[in-house]
Amino acid sequence: MRSIFTQIRLFSNVCPKQAAIILPDRIVTYEMLWAGIQSVQIKLAKLALNKAEPIGLLVDNPVRHLIVCLALVRSGFTVASLSVEHLGLTKSFNIRHVMTDLKNLSLASGAQYHDVEDDWFANKLTITLDEIEPPPHRIMRITFTSGSTGFPKAIGWSYRTIHRRMNDYSLSGVADSNRFLTTMGLSSGGLLLALKVINSGKTIIFAPQQFALELIQQYGVNEVHASSLQARLFLEDHHVKRIPLHLTKFIVTGGILSTTVADELKHRFRAEVIDILISTEAGQTGFASGDILELRRSAGHCFVPLVNVEIVDAAGNRLPPNEEGRLKIQSHMMGWSFEGNLDEEKITNGGWFFPGDTGFLNDRGLLVLTGRADDTVNLGGVKFAPERIEAHLAEHPHIIEAAVVRITNMSAETELWLAVVERNPLRLEEVNQWLAGRLVGELRSARIDRKVSLPDLPKNSMGKFNRPKILELCSRQ
Repeated sequence: MRSIFTQIRLFSNVCPKQAAIILPDRIVTYEMLWAGIQSVQIKLAKLALNKAEPIGLLVDNPVRHLIVCLALVRSGFTVASLSVEHLGLTKSFNIRHVMTDLKNLSLASGAQYHDVEDDWFANKLTITLDEIEPPPHRIMRITFTSGSTGFPKAIGWSYRTIHRRMNDYSLSGVADSNRFLTTMGLSSGGLLLALKVINSGKTIIFAPQQFALELIQQYGVNEVHASSLQARLFLEDHHVKRIPLHLTKFIVTGGILSTTVADELKHRFRAEVIDILISTEAGQTGFASGDILELRRSAGHCFVPLVNVEIVDAAGNRLPPNEEGRLKIQSHMMGWSFEGNLDEEKITNGGWFFPGDTGFLNDRGLLVLTGRADDTVNLGGVKFAPERIEAHLAEHPHIIEAAVVRITNMSAETELWLAVVERNPLRLEEVNQWLAGRLVGELRSARIDRKVSLPDLPKNSMGKFNRPKILELCSRQ
């Protein structure tokens, strides 16, 4: 298998001025990308780091993050992508060195910090260091989950798994698109998308939400990747700016994509809309497009499975079709819980993974999600996912975004609180009147007990609500 470095070097020779990465304020060509990787490699060689230990990477600039990450991998290191919140975990995972472009970081973790400066990328020497090729089962990259359900987990991927994901073009559009825009940054999915695009000699554009429409128009973007919340914001921005756009695909991940939003995306952008079920550990596990999105009007939040899926009860017993339980999945492109061992073959945990979702396989073989096991609300014996209420609230004209959380009051009773970012102020009675006209079946009697207005709702790197943080903000009100 040709490595991504072979590809980048080829493109730097054949099409050196072709844009590899675009930011709102700069363009990085394949020639610049290859030179940057070599320059950082020379810098790393002088540091004489231990390849048996993961190297932390905390670089905010997405271009520099990607270049340093690729340079570390080409030099044979395991890369641990960090955020500031993860610095306290470095000692637990034997991360003794952290590359960063942030200043005034706390040294409490005991790790040694290396400032990523301009001179890391400025070496013009013609020296090309050799690519180190560790065993395919060695862990290549470690990421930490957002911690949206509690404490963040470390996930490790081997070289072979990263290569499988990078060369898996299913649903990504890499085969038939040229320029890709993502608003999700260098999360695990964002980085893999960037690697797929660069491996094909095409262009990835990292865009803050406020500049996305202009960049799509300016660079002739074919395909957009965004969370379900960001998709709604795309529509709102487009309604105001009225920029004429035509896309090939609009890929949505994270949260519930309603049929209303999907219809509007197709109408506004004349694009094929694909909703991808994705997790940090398993990557793409399901998708919905075309007729499947139409089926959601009657069948619920359904997907075509892309991996082996079983539905099991609390004891781990497999359940029959149409019976709700916990998801259990298996894939050859899985990342596994990392606790320090750099050999994938010793951390695969039997080959199965529980993503924390609840749902069922219907009689058509579609996977129907009903929510997150940790977020399930129990009101008088009726169990449901808060997303089922949030999907209706998201369509209210005065609501920008809304999250429903459960609170236990002083009488040990469960209450539903609404954390909301409002376009125009709403009274609690108006919210419940809106829901009363839309909730059906077992949810018909559900009511919001308290509304908390916030300027913004915390989210993880995939654009999903960070419910523990939202709950904390609500409890302060």
